[in-house]
Amino acid sequence: MLRNGHRLWSNFRDNEWGGAMVEFAIVGAVFTALFVGIIEVGLAAWQKNTAAADAREGVRYAAVHGNRSGSVATSASVASYVKSRTSLDTAGMRVYTSWPDGTCDIPCKDPGKTVIVTVAHNVPRRGPFIPAHVDSTSAKLVVLF
Repeated sequence: MLRNGHRLWSNFRDNEWGGAMVEFAIVGAVFTALFVGIIEVGLAAWQKNTAAADAREGVRYAAVHGNRSGSVATSASVASYVKSRTSLDTAGMRVYTSWPDGTCDIPCKDPGKTVIVTVAHNVPRRGPFIPAHVDSTSAKLVVLF
C-alpha cells in the first residue's frame, strides 16, 4: 500500500505537463499589459498633438483676421473655427483667445501685435495607466493684417 502511494506521489511530482500553461499565463499577462500601455500612451500622444495643432490653426486664423483684414477675428469666431476643424471631442474643449498687447483700451488686433490661442480639452480615462486629465496647449503669433 505504501509503495503504491509513494509511486503516485512521485508521478505527480515529476509531471511537467502544466508548466507551459503556467508560463504562458505569466508571459501573456505581461505582454497584454505592455500592449495596452502602448495603445494608451499612443492615444494620449495623439490627443496632445491634435490639441497643439488646433491651437496653431486657431492662432493662424486670428493672425490673418486682424483689424485691416475686413473680417476681424473675435474670441468666439476663433473658438468656433477651432472647433469646426478639430478631430477631438468638442464637448469638453475650451478655446481661449487673447491679444495681450496692453497699449489699447480694447484688444489690439493691429498688424504687428501678438495673439495667443490656448486650447484645453478633457481627456477621459481610457485604460489602466493614464488617469483622466486636461490637456492644454497654446500658440502665439503676430497679427498680419
